[in-house]
Amino acid sequence: MGVFTGDCGTELNHGVALVGYGTTQDGTKYWIVKNSWGTDWGEKGYIRMQRGIDAEEGLCGITMEASYPVKLRSDNKKAPSRKDEL
Repeated sequence: MGVFTGDCGTELNHGVALVGYGTTQDGTKYWIVKNSWGTDWGEKGYIRMQRGIDAEEGLCGITMEASYPVKLRSDNKKAPSRKDEL
C-alpha cells in the first residue's frame, strides 16, 4: 500500500470514480480512486493517487474530464424533458 505518484500520461482511456481523499502521516495528500478494472487490480480495485500536484490536469489527467451528478428535483416526479424546456 502507498500513494501512487508516478508518471502515467494524460491520454484518457477508461473511467474511474473518485470516492474519497486523505493525507498520509508524512503529509502526502491523495485521492481514493475506484478503478473500472475490477477487484483483482490495485488495492481490491482501488488506488490512492497523489492530489494537490502542480499540474492543472492532475496526476494521470484525473481532473481533465471530471463529471458529477446533479439533482434536478426534490420529489420523485419526472424532471422536465429538453422538449418541455423549449
